[in-house]
Amino acid sequence: MFRLHRSSLTLATAILVAVAPVGRAHAQSSDWGWSDGFEGYNAGTFNPGSSNPWMHGLGNNGYFIDTTQAVSAKQSMRLYGIRNGCWATLLQRKLDAVSTVMPSDFFVEFSFRNGDVKNGGCHPARATGSLRTSAGWWSNTSYTMFVTDQAGNLYLAESSTASARLAPLSWTHLRFRITRLPDGSVRFRCYLNHRLVLERILPQRATTNAGNVLSIECQEGYAWYDDVRAYPAIEASVKVVPQQIMRNSDNGVILAAMSLPLETAQAIDLNRPSLLYPGAIPAVRTWTVVAHDKAILFGVFGRSEILAAHPLDGMIKLTFAAERVRGSPVFGSDTITIF
Repeated sequence: MFRLHRSSLTLATAILVAVAPVGRAHAQSSDWGWSDGFEGYNAGTFNPGSSNPWMHGLGNNGYFIDTTQAVSAKQSMRLYGIRNGCWATLLQRKLDAVSTVMPSDFFVEFSFRNGDVKNGGCHPARATGSLRTSAGWWSNTSYTMFVTDQAGNLYLAESSTASARLAPLSWTHLRFRITRLPDGSVRFRCYLNHRLVLERILPQRATTNAGNVLSIECQEGYAWYDDVRAYPAIEASVKVVPQQIMRNSDNGVILAAMSLPLETAQAIDLNRPSLLYPGAIPAVRTWTVVAHDKAILFGVFGRSEILAAHPLDGMIKLTFAAERVRGSPVFGSDTITIF
């Protein structure tokens, strides 16, 4: 049972009659997007290439479907790089299967888990990930997204400063929003366990536009990957009420409203809960209301869950995200103040 405050009802009415900005896709196509939780493959083996969209990166072929570890469902991908050697394992997949260039604004996300064996070869890192120009060990690396060293230090977007130190044998979620800017540079927004921890702009490179291949890797020892996704960024206008929350107030709810083109709204999967970030808080209820040539997607979220996810007072940015039946999610952000 949830209760809408008077201010939430007022917002819902106001949005329906106002000429709110309608969310739209960026200039790139929004029809591509894929995800792979490594279910449906035979356990104990893996055969990239041919009808399988994953490609072998021509390193060590130490990869197989593992049923002993998973974030969701029952299976994950386990990679093995030769210990105390120089032979990593790489699995690679095109971001947009019909394109030869890096998308202009997109997300890559996945969960990974490092092993705990001691490494000591010529590149004793553990799980790593990059964008490349084509499949293969020797293909040019456009950008390195992340590296975990032997001690578990996590380096994001080619930064020389560690963003975290990860315990071995534990799952970590990473999400990157990668945007090609007008001057040719590339901006990385890096989210660790659903929280923005680093924003970094890297210069344009000769391989920038060609970096359309995602490479998940293990340099030495073992690493597991699960729930790998790639999809374009489709951003919309979002309003959240109330705009101010007293930490000592009653529990209540927060209402998020997203303005969308009618065609986009009709593709929202209402059987899957919309989420509020940071915290990946699931909606108590989600529904749409059509208003002429647009629609408003509403999500109701528990105020207590939001306060628990944000222990410090001040202004915070909330992102409301909903899944489409096919393709990529749609999202938008608004700020509120906790005091």
